[in-house]
Amino acid sequence: MPLPTPNGEPKEEFITSCMINETMKTEFPDEKQRYAVCLSTYSAKRAYNTDDIIHAISSQILGDDLPEDIQYLPPGEHDITATKNNKPAELTLTVTAQTAENLQKSFDKITAGDREQIFIDFNHDDKEASGWVTGFYWAGNDPETGGVRAKVEWTSQGKQALEGRNYRKFSPTFTLNGKGEIDGTTLNAGGLVNRPAFKDITPIVASDGDYHKTESQMTEEEKDKKPIASQEEEPKKKDETSATDKLAEKDEEIKSLKAKIKAMDDEKKKEQEVAAESTVDQAVKDGRIAPKDEKVKAKWASILRNDPSAVELLNALPVNPAFQRVVQAKRDESGTIATTEEAQMRAAKEYQARNGNCSFEQAWNATRYDSPQLFN
Repeated sequence: MPLPTPNGEPKEEFITSCMINETMKTEFPDEKQRYAVCLSTYSAKRAYNTDDIIHAISSQILGDDLPEDIQYLPPGEHDITATKNNKPAELTLTVTAQTAENLQKSFDKITAGDREQIFIDFNHDDKEASGWVTGFYWAGNDPETGGVRAKVEWTSQGKQALEGRNYRKFSPTFTLNGKGEIDGTTLNAGGLVNRPAFKDITPIVASDGDYHKTESQMTEEEKDKKPIASQEEEPKKKDETSATDKLAEKDEEIKSLKAKIKAMDDEKKKEQEVAAESTVDQAVKDGRIAPKDEKVKAKWASILRNDPSAVELLNALPVNPAFQRVVQAKRDESGTIATTEEAQMRAAKEYQARNGNCSFEQAWNATRYDSPQLFN
């Protein structure tokens, strides 16, 4: 299963869904690490999408009655000049039934749980709402009544502005994917406007209601008069390359983070192994396990590696004085219990694991004090 990626929903919503995603829980079981990856993924995708949030050409809202839905995007292929990062950008967009489906999926994600409601404002000022968008649907290929339509509940300010003829047009806001296709909307889905942000922007529906013709509808004479794309194309490509590079950098950061998590897990396993072996050694010295019973020692070491709390069960085993005598005999034969530097290190690391705030040197000295038999 792929890792989750943002699709226009608010930050808190994405982080919440990312944290409970089964693939994320499997890949990143530690909650803090999983949160860091989710946050990094959101930031990377947001940086990319922000570059591709488009304020498109405005379309005229026709008729005297307030519409219950408006044409969000007209059907077909369009060469338009839109606003991207507060600059004009030449775009070729194709609007189909799939576009409506993408916008509705984006709508569902943003509004899931009724925590957010998509709105349209005035003049793209991102302030007061002129209306609340309640959904998107495909209305067919008719240039004026078809395309992607947005169902709208107008606010009192929106009604007043439209009834008073203060505004006559609507300008949508949408996001593009890496292929330049419309893949969703944003919390602010557009705004009521009277004119495009730049004078050279060609309206999709002109002031007299004429539909902006697609390439296939143009006569040869009209095609000859069609304006040539401006030199914004090169900066656009650079912007897209920069966004791709940023995503690549974030991917590397995630890979690096996963590597660090793995290294931490490996270190933790080593510490658990050392602590388990040290605990078993202590149980042998206490007379709870037979010194020569390697199978039992190995079994207890495995149990403790997987569940350190099992030490309580081990310590509950009865002490067998005969086992203690075997250990003492070993001391008598060689003058010291058969310990090695490795056993001393294990004991010190075990002490440090129990007392996380102490240094290894402090743990070493404390171990010498608590377990002098390991050093004699």
